Amino acid sequence: MILGPPPSHCCSQLNEHTMIYMATEAEITVRLKQHDL
Repeated sequence: MILGPPPSHCCSQLNEHTMIYMATEAEITVRLKQHDL
């Protein structure tokens, strides 16, 4: 079974979600570090 490349809009949507998740994770980490200080 050969699968073709996914539609570009799917890729960009997934990419956007990943970037938002990473940004949120970084923000939480920074807040936790500031809270420790």
